[in-house]
Amino acid sequence: MSDYTKNINEKYLHSEITGKILQGFYLVSNKIGYGFDIEIFKKALSIELEFLGLKCELNKLKKLRYKNIEIGEFKIDIFVAEKINVMIISEIDILQRHKIELSNQLKNSDIEVGLLLNVYIASSHNRIFYSNNLKEKS
Repeated sequence: MSDYTKNINEKYLHSEITGKILQGFYLVSNKIGYGFDIEIFKKALSIELEFLGLKCELNKLKKLRYKNIEIGEFKIDIFVAEKINVMIISEIDILQRHKIELSNQLKNSDIEVGLLLNVYIASSHNRIFYSNNLKEKS
């Protein structure tokens, strides 16, 4: 059992799933390293997550609505277990704009939990939560 699955915090929504995602993320990061195209990393991570028993959809499109009218779509890098939005970046640091982008994706969908995974030299992550109770219903 990895450190990520051992230290599941039950107060966090879907922590058992996010623990497995983080386990897979660091396994893949350590195995293939950095510098590859993000699509390669996404494929490797989705394979690892499937081995960990999680269903994954790559590059899932979600409809974006305004006043209940469809105005476009946004892409989820990896949609895990039909519950978690996983965004993958490759930057020196996780920036505020990345956090805002993921937060807005959560705000404008029925998804409550997102993970921002940075596959640069020193792999890092950020967990973002946006309760459906706080979202405006249209």
